Amino acid sequence: MDTLSTTLLGIIAFSALVQAAFLIGLGIAASRLFRRVDDLTHRLEGGLEPSLDQAARVARNLAEVSDKAVEQTRRLDAVVTGATQRFAAASGFVRCAVERGSAPLVELSALWRATRRALDVLLGSGRHDADDTRAGSRQRRPTPRRDDLGRPHDLWEERQAEVPGR
Repeated sequence: MDTLSTTLLGIIAFSALVQAAFLIGLGIAASRLFRRVDDLTHRLEGGLEPSLDQAARVARNLAEVSDKAVEQTRRLDAVVTGATQRFAAASGFVRCAVERGSAPLVELSALWRATRRALDVLLGSGRHDADDTRAGSRQRRPTPRRDDLGRPHDLWEERQAEVPGR
């Protein structure tokens, strides 16, 4: 083999060695890059997992708080509705009790006034409705008609007939 062939063969061998060294260097760099990316991925996963766990825990807590708030709102609504109904029933009961309880007092008051008036007229004391004056005025009340003295509670009974539930 002549020198030219040997020289060309040497150049080819040398370029193959350079290519092999370049490929080995490229493989080492790729291996290092892979390790760095793998380490970065593990660090990100390690850093993100607690954050994701914490975000999931916060979401669960918010859902629980929301459920409890809805439940408390329903309870409060039930309490307010019940209290309103009980108040309405109690006020109706008190109104009826006052209306029914005051009927005898109205009749007794009318009877007392009629008795006083009759005594004043019979005894002729000249005192006319002295106890019925108000704030020092000397105006007399109109003399009741005869049918007013007979049943002083007629008006009361008419009002009671208008009251529902009676």
